[in-house]
Amino acid sequence: MAFKTRQQLADEFGVSVRTLYRWLTKWNVNLPGGLIRPSDQDAIYRMAGKPEHDSPKSEEHKTDRAERKRNRNKKRSDRSYS
Repeated sequence: MAFKTRQQLADEFGVSVRTLYRWLTKWNVNLPGGLIRPSDQDAIYRMAGKPEHDSPKSEEHKTDRAERKRNRNKKRSDRSYS
């Protein structure tokens, strides 16, 4: 198992990084900064269950997040500062 970012781990579960942080707080899991070690990933999987890789929900979440970001950027560029 390789080291992972918080975003990668959240994507596996099909949730946002913010939701992942909420879960970790709820379970009293304190992770050191930087990449998540395989041993810490195992602890998270034991608490949350191992996510299905390549799940449609996970892919859908990535697409939704990208689309929201594009919309946000478009709204910013449409603003008039006069």
